[in-house]
Amino acid sequence: PSTKPAARASKASCSPTATTIISASFSIGDSITYSIKSVAADSLRNMDEVVRIDDDSDVWTDKAVPDEFPESVFDEIFPFFDRDPDIDGVTPVLVETVAVIDRRSRQSEIGALLTGIDPTSAEAFDILLDVDGRPVDLATLGPNEVYIDLDGAKELDARTGDPLGVVLGPGNLQPMTIKGIVDGWYYKRASTDVVLMMPLRRVQELFDRPGQISSILVSNRGEGLASVDLTENVLDRLGNLPAIKDAGLELLGAKREAIDRANEIGNLFVTIFVTFGLFSIGVGLLLIFLILSML
Repeated sequence: PSTKPAARASKASCSPTATTIISASFSIGDSITYSIKSVAADSLRNMDEVVRIDDDSDVWTDKAVPDEFPESVFDEIFPFFDRDPDIDGVTPVLVETVAVIDRRSRQSEIGALLTGIDPTSAEAFDILLDVDGRPVDLATLGPNEVYIDLDGAKELDARTGDPLGVVLGPGNLQPMTIKGIVDGWYYKRASTDVVLMMPLRRVQELFDRPGQISSILVSNRGEGLASVDLTENVLDRLGNLPAIKDAGLELLGAKREAIDRANEIGNLFVTIFVTFGLFSIGVGLLLIFLILSML
């Protein structure tokens, strides 16, 4: 009997199947890429760029690279950032990793982030609200009061008014009280589950770091992924300021780099899915060939 009708039927059925497999591979890859990009953008909130220590700067040749730098750098560069047309907020921050325990719930976290933010510039950088919808004002906090982010409150089963024990160092347990639970944060690392927020001056006092900061956070105009489009212009105009370079610092497009990594991961998944899809198509064609050869 003739095998031509069977061959034509096999080819006809194979073509849409191959197209479906490849299309599905690209769709899944695009979905994964978008999800990772959204998570990256959400985790950084309003922070688009950051001024931080440049480990590769010649300033640190034959020197130990510090964790902080003088707050006077912020005072020097602020006028340039403040009048830049693509920037709507900039604030200094001192960040320290601490252990914290909620004395009521008896829940603890050894990798919490204690962030000191300048209340004067914080509002322009980002407006945070507590869980009741009230604006957060760091300047109203007492000496041992903190705000905690909503995710951190869930992690510690914490409530407003809960007493905390914050380990600032060996033998240094600082009692604190939760002033409020905040739906967000000014700065957070990807691995951080709990964020505590206080005024910059108070954190400097607690860690005996007068006049020192960890980084300077920069917010572009626009929201979410849209603000990233302005990063290139910001880096071109401000990235080589002498006040930044001479201090051994760098202006990094943090959100753009996070999105670039998300694209790389998404492309990797697309490659994997397409490769397996093509392998499946090849196996199918080989099976059809073997069946036809036996007719």
